[in-house]
Amino acid sequence: MFVLISPNVNWTTSSTWPRTRHLFRPHFHQVHLSAVSSDVGKELHYANKHIVGGAAILTFGLLASKVINAFPDPCGFGSFTVTTIQGKGNKHISIISAYIAVQKGSDIGIDSLYAQQFFFMNAIGSDPKKFLPISSVPGWMLSIV
Repeated sequence: MFVLISPNVNWTTSSTWPRTRHLFRPHFHQVHLSAVSSDVGKELHYANKHIVGGAAILTFGLLASKVINAFPDPCGFGSFTVTTIQGKGNKHISIISAYIAVQKGSDIGIDSLYAQQFFFMNAIGSDPKKFLPISSVPGWMLSIV
């Protein structure tokens, strides 16, 4: 299992995963991906480009067959993804890959993760400095925060 934080991959394009999967197929028969990137990647400017940030969990082999749930960030920020695996005795473990956008200094690049999230929040009419989408976070995740 690999947990990737800020892999800078635009997972919103339909060709990204098939191009990536072939790298792992010679070594693993089963590969599961739970990945997320900012919905800004759907914008025409970012089509077929790498975008900063995002998160991914790659699960391989027998462990991939035990994945029972994958939950990407529902807000469109590309901040986290969760993979839940079922083990012996019907026990579950959830692996979280998360990335936070930070503003470094006053000069933020147009393609920085912070700028992407700021752009996205303005586009949906939310104040980026006050936004906390608790209603979109599953209850079981709130218990681990």
